[in-house]
Formats: sequence, structure tokens, C-alpha cells
Amino acid sequence: MNVPRFRVALLCLQWCTALFVVASGTGAFSQDIHTLAEPVEIPSRVSPVRGQDIYVNLEVKYADNTIYNPTSSKLDRVKLRSYNGALVGPTIRVRPGDALYVKLTNDLPKDDPSCPAHEENPNIPNCFNSTNLHTHGLHVSPAGDSDNVLLSLPPATSFDYIFNLPKNHPSGTFWYHSHRHGSTALQVSSGMAGALIVEGDRPAKDKGTNGIADVDTILKYPDGKPFDEHILLLEQIAYACGTTPDGKVNWDCGGKVGVIEQYGAQFGPGTWPASGRYTLINGEVQPTWTVTTGRIQRWRIIHGGVRDTVLMKIVKAKSQPLGLLALAKKPMSLAEQANWVAQNCLIDQPVLVWEFAVDGLTRARFSGKTVNVFQPGYRSDVLAFFQEPGTYCVLDEQAQASQTINQQAKDRRLLGLIQASGSPVPGTARDYLRSQLLLANNDLPSSVKNEIDNLDLTTFAPFQDIPAEAVTGQQSLTFFIDVNSTPIKYEIDGQPYDPGRIDRTLNLGTVDEWTLTSKFVNHPFHIHVNPFQIEQILNPQGQSIINANGDCIDKDAQGNLDPQYCDQIGVFRDTLLTKQDYKIMLRSRYETFTGEFVLHCHILDHEDQGMMQNVVIAAPGVELMGKNH
Repeated sequence: MNVPRFRVALLCLQWCTALFVVASGTGAFSQDIHTLAEPVEIPSRVSPVRGQDIYVNLEVKYADNTIYNPTSSKLDRVKLRSYNGALVGPTIRVRPGDALYVKLTNDLPKDDPSCPAHEENPNIPNCFNSTNLHTHGLHVSPAGDSDNVLLSLPPATSFDYIFNLPKNHPSGTFWYHSHRHGSTALQVSSGMAGALIVEGDRPAKDKGTNGIADVDTILKYPDGKPFDEHILLLEQIAYACGTTPDGKVNWDCGGKVGVIEQYGAQFGPGTWPASGRYTLINGEVQPTWTVTTGRIQRWRIIHGGVRDTVLMKIVKAKSQPLGLLALAKKPMSLAEQANWVAQNCLIDQPVLVWEFAVDGLTRARFSGKTVNVFQPGYRSDVLAFFQEPGTYCVLDEQAQASQTINQQAKDRRLLGLIQASGSPVPGTARDYLRSQLLLANNDLPSSVKNEIDNLDLTTFAPFQDIPAEAVTGQQSLTFFIDVNSTPIKYEIDGQPYDPGRIDRTLNLGTVDEWTLTSKFVNHPFHIHVNPFQIEQILNPQGQSIINANGDCIDKDAQGNLDPQYCDQIGVFRDTLLTKQDYKIMLRSRYETFTGEFVLHCHILDHEDQGMMQNVVIAAPGVELMGKNH
């Protein structure tokens, strides 16, 4: 499938036409406007045939780039570790049954003051120029030259990875990033992350043979062409320029080149809010793009950042947002930006987006969302469309401290602007979505059409529910940070990470029920290889967040409904926030692959400092040797 790039123009309202330069018949922004483009894609797919060998080269190196700074209305120069020289890694596309060959070449300098590693404590961040590669969410082998995050690739070396995707692998939105313990957060925060898309072509009519049907096959226009597809990769790049005279991080680079060369005060719960930085989308701050009313788009949204919770919300803007000129031309402080949003964005007029997949896995039914919550590592596939022409604000919505990974209240930020042109589309968004899907898929079996008429996707969900009677064992996990220890200890089950210890041995072909909790602040739980199904979530009072009537009752300290978990019961995923004093019950099948891998907190500086465990899946009756089991 060829993926169209974003059209990189925003049509201006009549009063501001002087702001634009007309070229090739398209209204184009002046150089002060930041347009959104797709990440570079490699390799170009030349055949839709499954079972191909796909070859990709990823070069890890320092690169000079620029990042727009709304506070100064200038481009800040940065020098950061990168994949292939960009602020976001290239997009990789594969299909079930493909063999993905990745040559990872580490061209970072051999002179690395952060090495050698602290052998007496492996949880002190170290070896910032050493790396490896993780395919986040893929169900592939964790051993050998596959998704083995226990490897360390030093500078001036290369490694050939082979990821063999099973023929029954779900299609969906996954991603890749560096994952060497000790340097993960620093490298991902520098932009070392990219989209990894598994495309599917297995239709519903063949599910009896294939055992799986891909939702991709129904996401199309009435003319049979697939929905326009856009990748939105979110990043928090926490660049700084040394220290201030009083020893604090200098976030005001003032023409100097921004870098990420140390942990310390450049990471941690208060550093991202204090930095004044903005979340990037595909390497751009506050980009703009265009849409046509009524034209459904597929958005693959990936939180590839390290240090912020993002609550994405789209709202209508005023018919003539006069602040657009100021946004393009005038430096604005955070307070002035907040005032601009309050004056120009109609917060009480949200646009529904329709989520159909979470963490790359198709849901059992669509979920209409006005706010889409992203913690680090989350992915969401949504269908988005606009029924009225005009300008729309893409916001990172405000949130209470209890909803975020920084444990601080979030202000409201502008993520971008969208201009919709065309004729109004009457009716409700729900009815329009149903009608368009049915119109484009008249050849589906009647039972599947009935599902779609109810926005049900059961046929396309890759996994069956895991019933209580299938459970063969129990696992429990507790996150904790011992702030009274020197140095602070980041722990799971009372212990920091030990690379020589196996913390859990799981048996292939079995099913465990997991109970997760956190005794201190919030932590996104992520486990490699096998996804899990969310069975139940209890609040700190021991009550289910879903009452007997099926209503969500999970509210924050101010009595407002927290959208964090409300539509998550029964959903399969690979990453989920564990809020302090909540109890989260999950079920997971261990299928196909044996070997050693990890689970960890996806606040990656927590992982680097010890909030990780080694896990092994063993075939029944096989004796494990080597590490302390």
C-alpha cells in the first residue's frame, strides 16, 4: 500500500492571504509556518506479497537538526543521537510472514566518558554511545539475533537483526526504539524512535482458513482505495545547554546548540514541565495540515516520548482565529500560549475520533473519544473526519496530577492546527462512520455487515477473550521508588534490576493472571513478546472503576471523570499505566516463543535506573541453566 504524504499547506482565511506564497496552484505557508510531513519511509514496498525478505539499514549517529521554539519563535539548533540523521526514525513496513533484516550500525564516537559501565551498580545510567534495538509490541522471538534487548552494541560496530514475523501475526501499529539498559531514556529522548507498521490483507471471508481477519481490509473509501493514512509520532526531546550559574539545567539555549548528554536534572518528574519544551509530531512543533470535510483518514498515533502524558483532543477554532498571525510571527511564553488557546480554541466543541486499535491490536468494537490518553509507549489507531469546514485546534489537554506520569498537573498546550475545507456533512458522526464503512464494504458476509452497523469489530479482533477457567497461574507485581535510599532505588517487587537474575520463569502454553499495583507514583507497565488482556481495575478504595450499570466511576480528586481506564476493560495491549494504589488485573497467554526478555516501567529513565525485571519463557520440562533462577 502506498502511503500518501501529508499535504503541507494550510488554507488561510481571506483576511490573511498576504501571509502565504502561492506555488504550483497550492496555498503554501510562509517559512514561519511549520507544516507536517510523514516520517521518511524505508524500504519502499515493491510487492504486496507476504513472506518477503525486507532489508533495512539503521545508522545511529550524531546529527544536527533544528526544533521550533514557540517561546522565542525561532528554530533552536540541536545536536542529538539519531537514526539516519533525523529527529524521528524512518517508518518500516512489513507483513505477517515477512522476515525483517535490520543492519544496525553504531557510528557514535568511541570516546564515551560515560563508559565503562558501573559494574558495582548497573542501574547508574551509563555508556550513552552504546545501543541496541527493540521492536516494541511485535510477537517475535526475544532470543539471539531477534528482539534481544540484552545485547549491547558499542560504538564503531554493527549488528544484523532478523525479525521473523509469524504468518498469523496481527496487523497493526508498532514501533521500534533503542533499549540498552543504562542509555535507553537518553537515546529515545533524543529522537531514536520510529514507526513499525504491520500491514494486513486477510479478508473476513477467509477467516475460517486463516484464523484471523485484518481490519485493514475494511478501512477504505467506496471506490475501493484505502483510507488516507497518516503517522503521528509524538516525542518529547528534552534538549538543554549546560547549566545556569546556580547549577540548574539551562533550558534557555539562547543561540547555543541544544544537547542531551546527561541524566541528572535533565530527566525526572519535574524536568519536562520545567523545560518549557513542546511535544513534537513527526519532528515538528505545532505543525499544521489540511483535510477535506467528510474524507475519513486513518491516523496511527504513537507515543514515542519519554517524559510526559499526552491527552490529545481536537476542538473547533473560532471562525476567524485572528491569533493565527501571532502564532506564526510572535514569540509567546507558556502563559501567552495558554491565553491564545483560550481565545481561539472552542474547548467545549470537541471532535470525536474513533479508536479501533490499541497498541497495534484491533479492539472488539470502535470507541468514540473526545480525549485520547497517551502514556509513553501507547499507540492508538483512530479514524478521524471533519463534518464542518474551518480551523481546528489539536490540543494536549490539561490534566490533574493523578492522571500523569510526572505527578504534576498539566496545562493545556497546542499540538497543531488543522484546516478543513469542503462542504458540511450532515448527521451524527456515528451514523456517518457507519454508513461510509457499509457503503465501501457491501461484499462482506451479512453477519460482518451487521457487526459494522453496530460499530462492532469482533470479526477483526486478533485474539479471543481469556476466560477465568483458562488461567493456570498467578503473577503479582509492585512498582516502588525508595526515595529514602542513597542513591534512590527504582524497584519492582522490592528489588532494583539485576542483569544476572531471572525474576520470573513462565511456561510456554500456560495462562497467568497478573495483579499490578504501585506503592509510589504512577508507572506505565510494559512487557515484551506477549500482550495481555485487561480484566479488571480497582480504585484505591477497592471498587471496580465500572459499576453494576456498566458506567465508569473513575474520578479524579476534583470529581471529574478520568478517561484513563474507562474503555479499557477487555482490551488487549502491551503497555498500561499503573496508577498509585490502584489494582490492575490482567491475563496473558504465553504462546509460540521461548527465551529471555524483560518487563519494565516505560518511563525510560526509571527503567535505566532499575525498574525492570528479567523474564524467561521456558518449554515445559526444560531445565534452565546459566543465571540465578
